[in-house]
Amino acid sequence: MKNQILKKRFLKAGIMIVLLVAADQITKIVADIVLAEKTISVIGDFFQLDLAYNPGFGFSMGTGWPQWLSMAIKILIPLSAALFTFFRLKASDCTRLEALSLILLTAGAFGNLIDRLFRGYVIDFLLFKMYGLFGFQYWPTFNVADILVVSGTIGFAITQLLAAV
Repeated sequence: MKNQILKKRFLKAGIMIVLLVAADQITKIVADIVLAEKTISVIGDFFQLDLAYNPGFGFSMGTGWPQWLSMAIKILIPLSAALFTFFRLKASDCTRLEALSLILLTAGAFGNLIDRLFRGYVIDFLLFKMYGLFGFQYWPTFNVADILVVSGTIGFAITQLLAAV
């Protein structure tokens, strides 16, 4: 019985991860084509679709690192997320929110890994004007995978805080 539940849980998680990675990749392909020579204002200058190529990590960190170190970290992060997700999904105390959070995080990590492996950079295209808030005129450009990673991380942190109460 427990085996059947685990199989069903892993099947659902796998399907969700594949669909989320596909959605991320499709948005990046469309952005790469549509935004190649123009920026689209969605909400004035507050929210724009603006194509950017990021060879580093978030906020372009790691761009000056040795290539072997940068690539090792870029591969290890998604693999670590996937392994952690696998073991937490196996755990009997894994809540639905925790499972969903880890699925989002893993999908986002793999979405950006695919870019790094096949393009050498991550395609970013979502841009928000910050009007000097937090010292930024613009928030660094990001993508759907980044949204998944951040949402998953916040959700996971919430589950851990709730479990500690």
